[in-house]
Amino acid sequence: MIKLSGKEEFPEVDDLVFGTITNIMPHGVYIELEDFPGLQAYCHISEISGTWIRNIRNFVRVGQKVVARVIRSSPETGQLDVSIRRIPQELRRRKIQEYKRERNAVNLLRFAAKKENIDPDQFVDDVIPKLKDTYGTIYQPLEESLTEGIKVFEDAGISKEYSELLHKIAQENITISTVEISGIMGLRSYTPDGVERIRAALLAGKNAVEESPEVHTDIYTIGAPRYKIHVEARDYQLAEEVLQKALEAVETYCSQNDVEFVFEREKK
Repeated sequence: MIKLSGKEEFPEVDDLVFGTITNIMPHGVYIELEDFPGLQAYCHISEISGTWIRNIRNFVRVGQKVVARVIRSSPETGQLDVSIRRIPQELRRRKIQEYKRERNAVNLLRFAAKKENIDPDQFVDDVIPKLKDTYGTIYQPLEESLTEGIKVFEDAGISKEYSELLHKIAQENITISTVEISGIMGLRSYTPDGVERIRAALLAGKNAVEESPEVHTDIYTIGAPRYKIHVEARDYQLAEEVLQKALEAVETYCSQNDVEFVFEREKK
């Protein structure tokens, strides 16, 4: 996990670090790490890309933000070797997005504290370690407080005064992010009351999941025998759990009531 607490720690092997390329050498690059002031990591040319590199400057540039995996760590000597190529593209994209979101959260805290005539340094030094220790992140509890209230912060050991300020920051600056997944169900019944059975199967799927501010599920016809199930949730893991729960309910009903059932994930 990317460390944002400001604590002076030394990265361990397999940690993910975020930084800026500051120097390009013939056989590697030096990366200044954002969350470890004064610490530079070295990435050998062989760890920059999985393809052969003739000119290193065709692959990296000074000022480039990168996510890297620690492959050698020596706190005693201060030597830190990292790999850029060992980070899958999707993970790299997600970590950069996560980092930017966390940095934005820190800036929001500082700005809000100053606006309330509270020492920004004192405020962030008090709340950030508690949020990180409890949730592993700064942004997520801000987002969760929109539905859960100040209890999210108080559970982390933050005072009521600061919890109320954090909740106010969330209300004024945070929008709950959501993801969407969907698929097509094929339902057929050749019984005299087949229409009613199919309707009951769809209702079983709808009733299997609970609506909340974090989850919204729609099941509707797009032309018999094809029915769409669409799930919107705060993250992919929750969305997948809800989708599977609904599908299991539909399939169970169908298997017990002579209704044919097939499902195909909708491609984006």
